[in-house]
Amino acid sequence: MRSATKRWARTTKWLALAAGALLFSPAAHAQISGTKTVCKSGCDYSSIGAAVSDLKSKGVNGKTTIEIATGVYNESVSIGSISGVSATNTVTFKGMGSVPTATRVHYSGGYVMELNNANYLTIDNLYLHQTSQGGANFALDVYNSKNSIVKNCYIWAPLGYYWGTTALRAGANTDVTYEKNYIRGGGYFIVDEGYSRGGNTRSIYKGNTITQGYYYSFYTNYNNGNLYTENYIDSFQQTYGYGIYNYGDMASKWTRNFFGDNGAYYGVGNVYVMANDVFEFTNNMVLVGSGAYCGIYLYPYAANANSKIYHNTFHANSSASYLVYIYNYYGGGVDFRNNNLTRSNAGTTLYYYGSNKNDRFEGNNYYRTGTGTLLYMDANYSTLAAYKSANAARNLGQTDQSMAVTYKGTRDLHVDQNSLTPYAKNIGVNTDYDNDARCKFFVTSGADESTYTGNPHYQKPSKP
Repeated sequence: MRSATKRWARTTKWLALAAGALLFSPAAHAQISGTKTVCKSGCDYSSIGAAVSDLKSKGVNGKTTIEIATGVYNESVSIGSISGVSATNTVTFKGMGSVPTATRVHYSGGYVMELNNANYLTIDNLYLHQTSQGGANFALDVYNSKNSIVKNCYIWAPLGYYWGTTALRAGANTDVTYEKNYIRGGGYFIVDEGYSRGGNTRSIYKGNTITQGYYYSFYTNYNNGNLYTENYIDSFQQTYGYGIYNYGDMASKWTRNFFGDNGAYYGVGNVYVMANDVFEFTNNMVLVGSGAYCGIYLYPYAANANSKIYHNTFHANSSASYLVYIYNYYGGGVDFRNNNLTRSNAGTTLYYYGSNKNDRFEGNNYYRTGTGTLLYMDANYSTLAAYKSANAARNLGQTDQSMAVTYKGTRDLHVDQNSLTPYAKNIGVNTDYDNDARCKFFVTSGADESTYTGNPHYQKPSKP
């Protein structure tokens, strides 16, 4: 009897200990959710790194926000995998200042902030400031992450050129969005890097201001399905720069971006379209700077490479060699329709070497002041009539026009809504640069749609 009593006592004690262990198990009861705070004293954490360590060790069991008080934080922060995160159990690091610069996180060397295998994470309203140049110095490094957002941040690297110093580097990510950030400095503005780290899938760059880089604004390699929209890009530190350098991206889409008079040798940049790839460039405004070689350099790198260049405005106020330069050595498909190529001085609008039967050129407007070459399509044409006559058998450019366009300003490429504009046939691009609806039948060439009632065919089309 006493033996049975002892066994029962031991069993009861064991059950009590097990219950206590469960009661105080971090996995069961110490997971994080709700709002936590970071400040120098009196908050849940005294540093951003401490908050990250706590999240990593405990995980989350609900939507979690880490509010970071205004001030200066000298830290290098690596945010990795956090258990419990999901589409509903998201984690947000948010600067609490009225502007991003009020919450400054800075570091010299390496990364200021790293997202490595970080999913369902948001970085909001922070100033990430890399203060020194070096071979692998980043303000923000995003790698192998999914379903995350970086928004409303200042992301800065030092001015001047140093290989490997970058404001933002990203590689091997899926469904990561960068929205309304101010990105400045570095040898490169942004490296969307698929060459050595693996390409990104469905990255979105939306509404960012990108300025004061040294060499490239976007350096993109082997990404798939990326979208670049509503970004404002200008002001390189030196003259031999590229707005973008696109090599081997698959199904990338650039729409409603503004490339300013940035002093770059290639205003938009070099675009290499590889085999089976589709490069789409629609509703963009490109202000080609003084001394630039061209506004965009397009190189279809295979016979089955496809480029769709629709409803863009390319304009030069001063000397530039070409507005658009296409080198189609391999005979890829080029669909070039409803674009405005204008310049307020003498010079060539379009230079195209290697045109072929796969091309489609219609509804474009080519205009320049002065005499000389208007456009080159495997031969020089000084007038639009000469170009049309030479290419009538190919039905190439037969609806193209050559007329001056009145813009709102020397740097504002919206059309003056009280002036005549060139028109073209609707090709399914139903909104313009500002997301305004286009005319369903006779749309305006270029990025901005005109609603001027004095335009030809505006009220009474000559044909159904």
